[in-house]
Amino acid sequence: CAPKSQYPVTGYWDDRRIEENHQTAFSNELGRTDVEGCCWWGRGVLREVTRGRCSFGKMNYYIGKRAAEDGRPSLYPNVDFCEFPEAICASEFSNELRWVSGMFQWVMDVQPYNRNGFNYIEKIKEIATDISHGGALDSSFFLDVDCILKTGSVKCDQAIDITETMENLVSAMFDFKLPTLSPTRTTNPSNSPTDLPTVSPSTSPSYSPSATVAPTGSPIIFAYPSEEFIGAIIEDMLTKQVAIEQKILIPSNSEEPSFYSFDGFLESMKIMADGTVPGKYFYVGHDKPTNRELKKRALVNIALFLAHTKTVAVQANICDEQNVDRVNNKLPLSNACGQFGESYQDLRCPHASESFMECPPD
Repeated sequence: CAPKSQYPVTGYWDDRRIEENHQTAFSNELGRTDVEGCCWWGRGVLREVTRGRCSFGKMNYYIGKRAAEDGRPSLYPNVDFCEFPEAICASEFSNELRWVSGMFQWVMDVQPYNRNGFNYIEKIKEIATDISHGGALDSSFFLDVDCILKTGSVKCDQAIDITETMENLVSAMFDFKLPTLSPTRTTNPSNSPTDLPTVSPSTSPSYSPSATVAPTGSPIIFAYPSEEFIGAIIEDMLTKQVAIEQKILIPSNSEEPSFYSFDGFLESMKIMADGTVPGKYFYVGHDKPTNRELKKRALVNIALFLAHTKTVAVQANICDEQNVDRVNNKLPLSNACGQFGESYQDLRCPHASESFMECPPD
């Protein structure tokens, strides 16, 4: 993205010359021939939902610079996600932010979902019970969760069936095999970019500053977990590291080093589970670490999150959304503003009560 003073018009990506062609204006589906105010494309492990002025604005409000400026606890007090959303993919904190950005969306949109008889926390309790009794996985539930993540509702036509990935994860994390999968529901998956990353994020581990104040409450009826519970879950996950890496974290091109490391995942889960985000946390269980039923529920939540990350970003081993929407067989550079007829700078918070969190338009 850049102001019109720098690029009055933008062209397209020249596949033959492997370079940008700015000699003539070339518009995207919405008719844009510039990239001013177009920094809101998708990023991170759930890049299909971590995009737009609302998503980056909420991150800035809860865990970024705005939280610090308001005197609230902040994981990244010096990172302005509105001024520099690319921090997720190319900053000193990228190793964890690629994961944290997705967990933040999960905490905000999926975990607290409780509408029209669909209570996510109660549903994962049922799934954990089914797993314990050797039952088959319910693919319709996974499709509903995918819809919640992408649209805020349990029904949509964009869901991707992750049942097979969940089966692999559950087998690894629960130490036993599941029976034959239940019948799946047919859906039309949404388009997702798959070309090479536009920016190569850093791969070295990074560490975020810790917050100084603990929040009160949680969006999902439980008090945030103790350090003891978080430690117990992390210790359990470490025993399954090899299996999880083999089933989830190896990209389709296994010769390339993965942007999404197991260490980065665990560090990010610890950050997002300890309740630093005021009133919200990534669910890894509650009560006592010895409660096996609650541990299973926590593992279902973790497995569901990981299964979604594989389909969105990990398998393709990318952080930035890729330019894939062709117009007359060319890739407009103004696709940075939005692809497939969507304008990312117009992706605003759906509820008026949250509009004050949005990033301002460039």
